[in-house]
Amino acid sequence: MTLAEYRGDAPCAIDANPDSGDLVERALGEGIYQQSSPRTITDLLRNIESIDSLTGLARYMHHAGRLHLIAGEQDPEVSDSLTAEEYLRIRKLIAAYYSVALTDCGTGVTHNAMSGILQSADNLVIAAGYAVSGAKRARSTLQWLASHGYEDLARNAVVVITDKDEVSSRVDKDAIDEHLAGICRELIAVPHDRGVADGDLVSLDRLRPETRRAYKEIAAAIVDGYR
Repeated sequence: MTLAEYRGDAPCAIDANPDSGDLVERALGEGIYQQSSPRTITDLLRNIESIDSLTGLARYMHHAGRLHLIAGEQDPEVSDSLTAEEYLRIRKLIAAYYSVALTDCGTGVTHNAMSGILQSADNLVIAAGYAVSGAKRARSTLQWLASHGYEDLARNAVVVITDKDEVSSRVDKDAIDEHLAGICRELIAVPHDRGVADGDLVSLDRLRPETRRAYKEIAAAIVDGYR
């Protein structure tokens, strides 16, 4: 949403989370999403052969300000079945009309669609909790990527540590930095903010200035990572 706010062209966000992703609900609010025509990535894939224009694609889009979104599938059995080949078909379609596409791919790196996501990605944002354990998991993800043919993506990744549970005062920040030093391009910390932590609609206007600044840094880091 922050990236959309500052770019001249609207980006598209794709929810490919295999675990009932809630990207659109967080951006629109669950009530508004359910009142709209809640078409999902599954509907888009089912009809992809008939889509040959931005107008046709727009029928499967939701909008949060200038951010255009494709909703994830809420049925976990269906969402987990998305393959790499199917994702790449969707990604090719999106690339025909959007210069920037963001994909929410959940917490795992081994689900069905992930190889398609990784091979088409310019850069990665690795999200972690604000704790040494979160930093260790982020490091493990980066190491997995580096050992499975994605060395450049790992080296140029942006790691975002979010203080969701208001624990920053009790966490050894130097230890977090030490765990991630030298294995990613940038480390950005997002402070605790109830406007994000509550798990409901995210409204940029209600976030604290420190949180807005952190999201601007993330948006800038994403743009810096384009090939």
